[in-house]
Amino acid sequence: ARRQPSHVEIAFDGLLVSSAIVAILEQISWPQVRATMRGLLWDLRAADLSSYSIDDMARLRAYDDAEADRAPDRPTQDRGRRKFRIAAVFRGGSDELILRLWELAGEDSGDLERRSFEDIEAARRWVSEP
Repeated sequence: ARRQPSHVEIAFDGLLVSSAIVAILEQISWPQVRATMRGLLWDLRAADLSSYSIDDMARLRAYDDAEADRAPDRPTQDRGRRKFRIAAVFRGGSDELILRLWELAGEDSGDLERRSFEDIEAARRWVSEP
């Protein structure tokens, strides 16, 4: 994980499943990141999304909902502004379809906003904008 001034970037390679994602989120102190940063960028261009399923999405949604209660309050100046943004960068093909489902699965997820990108620079701009 690489911390930027406004967001955290995670380059992931290997098989993407919910248990691997949760392990990384625990490692980066997910509640603290949600409280202090503007966004999280997953670089999944080298990842294998072939096993990422609707069940994985549901597990992560439940994890995010539970972790929202543990997150410290955001600074007063950030409250009411915008949701915490999570960007996922894909390499194309079927990965795009999988990540579109991921976006839809998280549409009503409280303080989180999700979007997938093919261009990492566009993803960086989106997660870091105020």
